[in-house]
Amino acid sequence: MREDGLKASEDMLAADTQGFIDFFNKIKDETQNATKNYEDAKTKKTKMAGDLRKIVEEQNASISRINKSLEMLRIYHDYKIFLDSLV
Repeated sequence: MREDGLKASEDMLAADTQGFIDFFNKIKDETQNATKNYEDAKTKKTKMAGDLRKIVEEQNASISRINKSLEMLRIYHDYKIFLDSLV
């Protein structure tokens, strides 16, 4: 009888140990997946930030060229007015 109780206790301990190992492995896998998802999102965010920075730089260059063109247009317009006043 005592041996049966001891055997039952050993079986329960083995089952509990296996349950804990399974739970631990599940948590470990979920943690690894979460870490991978985080790293993927971080990489994507970094790439998007770089793309946005490039777009902003191109936009600023375009604005600069437009402003220079507007300034030249003002100069040419003033020159035209001067020439028209001579006629």
